[in-house]
Amino acid sequence: MRTRSGHGIEVRPERTDAAGEPGGGSGQRPDPDATATMSARGLVIAGLVLVLVLGLVVTIALVLSGAGGGDVVTEGDPPAAVRPAGVAPLGLTVGVLAPVIAGQRARLTVRWTDGSGIFSGSSEDWGDGLGTSSRRQGRCEPATVVPPPAGETFVVRHTWGEPGTYTVGITVAAYVCESGSAVEEEATTTLTVDVLPAG
Repeated sequence: MRTRSGHGIEVRPERTDAAGEPGGGSGQRPDPDATATMSARGLVIAGLVLVLVLGLVVTIALVLSGAGGGDVVTEGDPPAAVRPAGVAPLGLTVGVLAPVIAGQRARLTVRWTDGSGIFSGSSEDWGDGLGTSSRRQGRCEPATVVPPPAGETFVVRHTWGEPGTYTVGITVAAYVCESGSAVEEEATTTLTVDVLPAG
């Protein structure tokens, strides 16, 4: 075929691939636009995989740091800022001194221990609708100092009028001074008291 200027132009048939689409055959060069699109897609996929892997690593790190035996605040513990690390919390044990007889005064021993704090009394729920308390309000004067670790045993008394089984709750309290304010801590225990009939 000839053009007006006299130069020859060779016309070749267009190659197709197996599906009949243009551009097939081993002699064809890849389309630069298609290659750029594939590269951009690859970068996006690689970025998403990286984000997922980083999220998984952070999640595992948080789980492991939480399970590493850090400070656990349990019910009855004051905030961590109140008691220095390693100081024992307020502890409480209660025992019945002798068989309890209806109509006779019973005696229970109360033993408290505290790693840091000022004892402020106890309260008792006797399980028969009655309660007693020796608790007092904590007071922090400018010169208040935290006493060394302490403990004490004392006796509480009660008379049950009728035989039966009673659930008794004993609570002791102590406080520490934090920024001039009394911050209270409690420890509570319950026990079952069998009251025998008189005679």
